[in-house]
Amino acid sequence: MNTADRSLALVDFALRRRFAFFELEPQFNNAWKAHLRDRFRTAPATHIDEIARRVTAMNDQIAADPSLGKSFRIGNSYFTPEVEASELWPWFETVVETSVASQLSGYWHDGSDAVERTIQHLLAEL
Repeated sequence: MNTADRSLALVDFALRRRFAFFELEPQFNNAWKAHLRDRFRTAPATHIDEIARRVTAMNDQIAADPSLGKSFRIGNSYFTPEVEASELWPWFETVVETSVASQLSGYWHDGSDAVERTIQHLLAEL
């Protein structure tokens, strides 16, 4: 460990002594789907269901990877727009291309095939 790592480890230890920690699971549930239906009023519910299925499959793949695990799953905050948007699919493509792809590239920096396959699965035509 270099000096910077040791100093961060001490801060981490101090925080863990003082605060309770608990895991939050990605929530691509009915409440999340209802939020998307509210934001994308013209989108078919089946498209929202399919996005939830694809993102859940991606997270299952991440959780099953022995070098990553369930703590590396991508949460629903990436996929939860704050304001009403015009179209679901262009918004989803933008999220995948600008946020999720770079996250996956960092996870699988030595496996660009896995990144590419996952992105293609996410963005396959509905």
